[in-house]
Amino acid sequence: MSYKTIVVNLAVDADPAPIVKLGAELAKRFDAHLVGLAAADVPPLVATDDCLVYEGEIMQIQRTEIEKLLAKLRDSFETLVPASISSEWVQYVCGPTRALGIAARSADLIVTADGGDDVFRAVDVGSLVLGVGRPVLVVAGNAEHILGKTVLVAWKDGREARRALSDSLPFLANANEVVIATMEADSGQDARNSLADVAVFLEQHGITAR
Repeated sequence: MSYKTIVVNLAVDADPAPIVKLGAELAKRFDAHLVGLAAADVPPLVATDDCLVYEGEIMQIQRTEIEKLLAKLRDSFETLVPASISSEWVQYVCGPTRALGIAARSADLIVTADGGDDVFRAVDVGSLVLGVGRPVLVVAGNAEHILGKTVLVAWKDGREARRALSDSLPFLANANEVVIATMEADSGQDARNSLADVAVFLEQHGITAR
């Protein structure tokens, strides 16, 4: 298993350089196609302090400003991604969470920084993780690299942990060391058997873990 298509989300109100560099690094590591994505939306009609609402002209001005921002992000993406990496750009005038849901149809991995409070301009990470149906890698806003040499699998015997384990196999396969850990009130045989089964699963994929 490997990631063949990676979507990297560029927030309209953040410096794009770190996450683009990180996305390009991952695309090179996994020999993947990199998709740069940015999205923002115009808020719906709302009342102002003067009891007025946004009219069509004002909304169009806001849309034009968003399109200018998206164009700048595209320029940054295309400048920062080396020509040796297969890449493309997509942009949407809609909420970032919805846009990533659309892009995820043909993606193996979504890379994004943590979102903000404005759902029209920032991704809702919780909704994305629960609804996108693809692995989501949430990184610090200023992170440019992911080493992943030692990986800790925080194991709980349930659907979510099993799914996360399968989704992260490419990262685990590239790690120098993989450690599986769990927290149990009773460290009895059941917990040890659960960890042993995970180690066997990983070994079947060529990954040695302790």
